[in-house]
Amino acid sequence: MLTNKPGLGYAGTYTRKEPHVKGEAPGFYELTVDQNTGKLRIRNIVSGLINPSYLTVSSDGRNLYVVEELNDGRVVGFEIDQVSGPRKIGHWNTGSGATCHITSDQSDTYVAASNYLGGFVNLFRREVGGKLVEVQRIDLNPVEAKALKSHPHSTVFSPDNRYVFVPDLGLDRIWCFSFNELTSRFLPTEQVYLEVDTGSGPRHMTFHPKLPFAYLINEMSSSLIAMDYERESGRLSIRQTVRTVPADYGGRNDGADVHVHPGGKLIYASNRGHDSLYCARIKENGDLKTVGYLSTLGEEPRAFCISKDGHFLYVANQNTDNIVQFRINTTTGELEKIDELELLTPVCLSL
Repeated sequence: MLTNKPGLGYAGTYTRKEPHVKGEAPGFYELTVDQNTGKLRIRNIVSGLINPSYLTVSSDGRNLYVVEELNDGRVVGFEIDQVSGPRKIGHWNTGSGATCHITSDQSDTYVAASNYLGGFVNLFRREVGGKLVEVQRIDLNPVEAKALKSHPHSTVFSPDNRYVFVPDLGLDRIWCFSFNELTSRFLPTEQVYLEVDTGSGPRHMTFHPKLPFAYLINEMSSSLIAMDYERESGRLSIRQTVRTVPADYGGRNDGADVHVHPGGKLIYASNRGHDSLYCARIKENGDLKTVGYLSTLGEEPRAFCISKDGHFLYVANQNTDNIVQFRINTTTGELEKIDELELLTPVCLSL
């Protein structure tokens, strides 16, 4: 049975044409989630925003935060009304461009936004009623190398909320911060950052639900990195790198999203171009053993998510205007299509 906030979900979109996307959606979508079958249906279309490409729901289910991916980026907040739908409560400029990712911390007290252009991460404190107050703005552009440009693509809080990690596509590194909830500050750890191979393009990162491992999807190199994670110090170290597309594939591909199955034994990563999900088994030592490359039944799978009970996987296919729902075989990792929802330019899912 799905347990994410009574039967509601959301899909982020692009609403106008950009160099990398056709952008035809009228707004972002509020969805209903059938608690028995997991099937999705459109409940509301929330218009009035430009390129609401990424969104996140507070864990208490009261607020929704949506980015507008613009040259002058901003975050828009909503109160979730179970009857009438999202009600806007405010917006906050990020002071940077192409705000591309937003997430809440584990305590539901803070919200972090990543800005692909400009190289900034914003930390907001969530006030009563859901309005946000900016408490820190982190500049990731290296002072020592003006020619290099930071392009942070996401912000990830550790499961215990003590550390924060920022995959930086422009600098080929993961920035590592300690997080102090009392002072509302990100502070560099002793490691400062984990460097990956030049040209990898770190994009999204996720943690194993039980074991001290983390996984990074690289956009430019179509690779997935398995990492050891030291919970006490917050230190990351690379243990394995695998390609997310077949060795004989020579076409264009960009890695996009990555998620570990709630059971902790499977991992999936999406490929835009090959239009597939890379699937692997997670060994006890954190290493990956490739299972296969599974079609997403659409084009440009920018994002996907797995239901909290681990039964279903949903893929947002940007260029074919569909979300495909699959049933997960938790023994083999294979996927079986059970439903499809048509909607315009879906690029993010929160279910």
